[in-house]
Amino acid sequence: MKRQITADELGYLYNRIGASIWHLQHVENALVPYIIIKGIAKALNTLDEATAALQHETELNKLTLGQLIGRATNR
Repeated sequence: MKRQITADELGYLYNRIGASIWHLQHVENALVPYIIIKGIAKALNTLDEATAALQHETELNKLTLGQLIGRATNR
């Protein structure tokens, strides 16, 4: 038998979805410096200037979690 979701259950669901998205954003924010430190943002050993690292950071911040993971595991 099907029943309609209650207001409390719906609020809890939205709360959990929001918390999950918040945690994923922290994972994305942690991957960006990892990729830059590993030197695989563009090519190995190309991060010789601070401005280059900042440019890579700007580019990487626009990527989704899946794209960041792909960049981190390509090499």
